[in-house]
Amino acid sequence: MKKLFLLFTLFIICLLAACAEKSSVPKEQKNVEEIEKSSVSEEKENTEEIEKTEDINKDSSSLNTEEGEIQEKEAAAYVDALIQATVFQNAEKYAEKAPGPESSEEKQKDGSTQKGFFKEIYKQNTKQNMTGLPVTDEQVDKLADAFLKALSVTEYKVIEAKAQSADKIKVTLSVKGFDDSLVNNKTEAELTQFISENKVGKEELIAKNMEVLTKNYEEVKDTLEPVNVEVDVDHNPDGSYVVMFQDQYLKGFVR
Repeated sequence: MKKLFLLFTLFIICLLAACAEKSSVPKEQKNVEEIEKSSVSEEKENTEEIEKTEDINKDSSSLNTEEGEIQEKEAAAYVDALIQATVFQNAEKYAEKAPGPESSEEKQKDGSTQKGFFKEIYKQNTKQNMTGLPVTDEQVDKLADAFLKALSVTEYKVIEAKAQSADKIKVTLSVKGFDDSLVNNKTEAELTQFISENKVGKEELIAKNMEVLTKNYEEVKDTLEPVNVEVDVDHNPDGSYVVMFQDQYLKGFVR
């Protein structure tokens, strides 16, 4: 999730800087030896990619039809449940959708863990990206709540799931996310106007930035056109499923 905060962090740094200098590094022309080295490297990468594809096809073919269909159905259900717990902060929906023999109470407990972890990661990333700036826990909490409120207007649906091997499934989603760039651009414009009309110190500037950004997330109402995103799901030996990289689906919800 760290990438979701880069624009915000860079903008604050620019506001606090008195001036900025642009520098450019001239491109150096590759000599013949470098070109040959690059060509060999590309050929090696292509060969490795072909071998990887062959391995995937081999692993996939080792699954019988029934096993493959079960894994695809359960992996899709798990991604659906995970999105409910994280993006929509709904542990009850997670329990309803999550596959597996666990009881409803156990699944809801897992959903609550995913829900809390997702929010906490957002808060920790925000604090980390604002290290050294006068930001309070209360400001970060309000920003996190506003960000989650913006996520709540988004929409998605599971399109398909395809077993790649005996323990890996790729799930494809269609997602209508919200325009995070628009939120940041709006915040930048409002702060620029505020600065032009007021003489403010560092602490007041940061407080105003948090206030405006929080407000703009709270006011998100519209979604963007749907895009397809693919999510890699691992099937563990104990029968459970896991998504190692939640950014794979988050990039569809926050654009």
